[in-house]
Amino acid sequence: MAGRPAHPRTAPPTRVLPPVRVALPDGEVRALLVRQWQTARGTWVCTVALRAWASRAASTGEDLTEDLIEIDVPAARVGKVPGISYEGVPVLRAPHPTPPPAPAAPTAPPAPEPAVTNVPRTKGGEPGWLAERTKPTTTQHLRVRFHAVTDCWTLTGEKGAVMPVAQARHMIDIDPAAESCEACTGPTPPTANSR
Repeated sequence: MAGRPAHPRTAPPTRVLPPVRVALPDGEVRALLVRQWQTARGTWVCTVALRAWASRAASTGEDLTEDLIEIDVPAARVGKVPGISYEGVPVLRAPHPTPPPAPAAPTAPPAPEPAVTNVPRTKGGEPGWLAERTKPTTTQHLRVRFHAVTDCWTLTGEKGAVMPVAQARHMIDIDPAAESCEACTGPTPPTANSR
């Protein structure tokens, strides 16, 4: 699974795994909590072990034996059992990525300003991109879309600040909730964080 931390698939035999309640799509089961870990996007996941029958003919020679089968479950679907201590359960936090360095100042002379009069301006008077807070839908959370003109036909959300173009592009590169308006800024080339 992409983004999953490197760890052994089975728990060390010396550690006692505490019980938890797990809400599966077909009902609730009891399982043992192996570890909690955080994905690269910040979502918490629990690795739980279910007791089941498994074929171990290749390793033990037995056709079927009782075994612990590990599965990953969204942390919100796992409930603790009252009175049980979870102190020894490993918690693996995702490393926070370091932001890329600020872009270097351009060495070429600046491009001539467009002849249009509806270009957003920063407080310092330089051309910029207008931030729009788009309205959330049932399938999409609040997002920020940047516009190169103040009267773009796709502009329907709340208007925000005007940012220098380089700063707006940097935000688009590092924030999955930020995007450029393809109608007035043109298609944005894919980056490492492209969705």
